[in-house]
Amino acid sequence: MDAKRNRSVNFTIERNMKKLLQINVKPNTANEHGIPKTSVISAILSKSGLEGDYNNYRTIKKSRNPDMAVLLYPVENIKELNKEGWPVKPGDLGENFTITGKISKLKMKEITSDSTSIKYEIEVNGNNIIFNSIDISLRGTAYFSDGIFTGKYQNLKGENILFSMNRDSLFQSAEKEFVLKYDTIIPPIWSPNKAYGNNYSISSLPTIFRNTTVWTNENEGVIENTDVAINDGKIIAIG
Repeated sequence: MDAKRNRSVNFTIERNMKKLLQINVKPNTANEHGIPKTSVISAILSKSGLEGDYNNYRTIKKSRNPDMAVLLYPVENIKELNKEGWPVKPGDLGENFTITGKISKLKMKEITSDSTSIKYEIEVNGNNIIFNSIDISLRGTAYFSDGIFTGKYQNLKGENILFSMNRDSLFQSAEKEFVLKYDTIIPPIWSPNKAYGNNYSISSLPTIFRNTTVWTNENEGVIENTDVAINDGKIIAIG
């Protein structure tokens, strides 16, 4: 069936992200790599990325592609790496936003009336987008370029409809206050660092134990009637 033009179709696109934990940037610094990135309280985000952050791959290899402006990474993945023995922390892997909670798949909703809508699942491959309803009865494709989606989809009547959408009309996000709290309370250091230790420095004087018996557990075996010199809690001489 031929595709029909000049049809008005209303879509919304959404993606859920639970919570932002940390913002990370790394400026372009001579003789340094792009990671790890350092935590900052706030940063200005544009299509070029975060202010004060530089990504050599995005800038040189991808010609400042705005679709690669920032990288998000869940802290849950970092914790899994820690369990495997990798000593990484937020910002070490080059992410700009360390978040908590997995990023959900893109979802699209077609508004068919004030009270009715159709939900779609979306797959993105570069600038190409494929979407379909859960039961695959409705499906379509689109291509994104210069801020505009153009493509076609098949509706419930089997009609193929051409459509175009402006990117600015798709995304809406409520501005939320970002608060980052630091725990700066450092507990006292005990010596020795175990039960019944002391939270103050312990001083000692050089001491000699005379006419002792020493079990060396080495080739020398047991040494009798010998002196042992101790300083700062360590044996420094036997004889």
